[in-house]
Amino acid sequence: MKEYEYELDKSTGEVVRRYVDMINNNGFKIDDFVSESFRLTLESLITSNNFDWQFSKNSAYSDWNYGNTMPHDGVFQFCHMIKNIYGYHSKDYEIFKPLIYFFEHKTGLRIKGLYKLKVNMLTQRDITEEANRLAIHKDILDGDDYVSFVYYVNDSDGDTVIYDKDKVNVIDRCSPKANRCFWFKSNQWHNATPPKDHQTRIIINCTLQLYDAI
Repeated sequence: MKEYEYELDKSTGEVVRRYVDMINNNGFKIDDFVSESFRLTLESLITSNNFDWQFSKNSAYSDWNYGNTMPHDGVFQFCHMIKNIYGYHSKDYEIFKPLIYFFEHKTGLRIKGLYKLKVNMLTQRDITEEANRLAIHKDILDGDDYVSFVYYVNDSDGDTVIYDKDKVNVIDRCSPKANRCFWFKSNQWHNATPPKDHQTRIIINCTLQLYDAI
């Protein structure tokens, strides 16, 4: 995980910590993110026969990806919405909720609210990098007070990739590993990559609002 620095918030008089590399829009990787017992609880629930999945023919819809001229990306996936700002929450929300507390504890960031929490599963396929670029999107259009994190449920392949403001150059990437968390600013262009060597790539995606901009 990258370093952070302390600085004085002149408006409140409080000393806050700020991640040094956020100015470059890099991501931050945290291994062994949750306790082993909680990791197994999540994995067991998500991979059980009783866990509900909805088919989505796109991984980033046109009203999410801000500037993508294609009507959809065609990178299908399976989803399970846990909770969103529109008031929906699944029956399993309380089981997943501790992930937010782990994130707050591991990063030291102050969480103001939950924007979205969902589970995504990409299945094995061979897709070209150019085709997958249609799935480049932002979780939040603007604002430096939102962060997103990807929690990897299983060992797999298919990196999470972060791009520059022109969606051309790769500035950071993270490979799936069970119990790894990768987080970044929500207004950063990014996409997921379907697995080629594993049957599934399962992640929990969370977007959070912070009290303090980063």
